[in-house]
Amino acid sequence: MTNDHCSALTAYLMLSLAAAFWAGNTIIGRAVVGELPPLGFAFWRSFGAFLILAPIGLPRMWRARANILVHWKMLTLLAILGMTGFAMFSFIALHSTEAINGTLIQGTLPIVVLVASWVIFRHSINGRQVAGVVVALAGLAAIVTRGNPGSLAEIGLNAADFVFWLGVFCYGVFTVLLPCRPQSLDLICFLTVVFLIGSITTLPFHIGEMIVVGAMPMSWTAFWAVAYIALFPAVLAHLF
Repeated sequence: MTNDHCSALTAYLMLSLAAAFWAGNTIIGRAVVGELPPLGFAFWRSFGAFLILAPIGLPRMWRARANILVHWKMLTLLAILGMTGFAMFSFIALHSTEAINGTLIQGTLPIVVLVASWVIFRHSINGRQVAGVVVALAGLAAIVTRGNPGSLAEIGLNAADFVFWLGVFCYGVFTVLLPCRPQSLDLICFLTVVFLIGSITTLPFHIGEMIVVGAMPMSWTAFWAVAYIALFPAVLAHLF
């Protein structure tokens, strides 16, 4: 097997794992409903990811501090879209909808990316891309319905599904804007910065939730749920 083949297989494996980790984000978010408040969960997703990357990322942030200050507006926008908006809308919605609904809605991400890319950058949409989206959605529907398309009619939609889609929309725009990130920052440094900013922009909502609803419980459920979403859907999925 050539090096090119190995590189391609590695890339496909990493992309597949990233998709699996993001699916876990939805499943875990739904599983802890009733135990963990959504905004606190969103905050600890970003802050937990920041803590994981901090030992390597903070020294790089310090060395790149001048570039970070120059590009703070784009970095803040990316953090609000990809970290704050996506997590908050998703976890809020999962308190009122099922994981299967979230999974189906998350499957519309390629459509959001294509449309946002056309709207923002006027990138053309070709037939191969459209075919890829159709095949991906068909495959997702086949898995979720276990090969029975008629069962889609039994899946009820509600207002929370639109809230979940807002999270998908935020992440789609984040994906389209990623090429605009400062190229002077390496990937670890960039992620450390956006997770830190995402933590800061989510914190006021978390504090408000603590005042009105209550704080995150100190429990093993909270620890393992935060550990999973911080490490796998946040850090590893973005790195992959």
